[in-house]
Amino acid sequence: MIFAQHFHVVGVANQIAYDTEKLKSTEAEKKRLLSVRLLVDEVADNKVQGWHERAKVFEYPDRLIDVEDGTGTVNKAKPGARINEVEVGLEIPVGEAFATAIQCGATATDVWGSYIYELY
Repeated sequence: MIFAQHFHVVGVANQIAYDTEKLKSTEAEKKRLLSVRLLVDEVADNKVQGWHERAKVFEYPDRLIDVEDGTGTVNKAKPGARINEVEVGLEIPVGEAFATAIQCGATATDVWGSYIYELY
């Protein structure tokens, strides 16, 4: 069975902000992270990152990720396909966690998403 866990990371200017909930593997629920679905609220040349404990698993510029457009007056469409799911394929050892982060420059932006996982 495939499961999903939602997350939201609030970006902070000139800092790396992490998902505080994280996807945690326990003895009762050993998790295999299949992928991470992503959405950012705007493009500001920030970096979206995936972390397994202290190891950076992925890093993408926000220009490559789907953007939420809530204004209706601004066309944020760019040529080419945008990423909305990153394959990971990581068995998270018991007691460890995976987190998504956003490294912001001068403009803080948020990232929303879901961890797609199964139990093993």
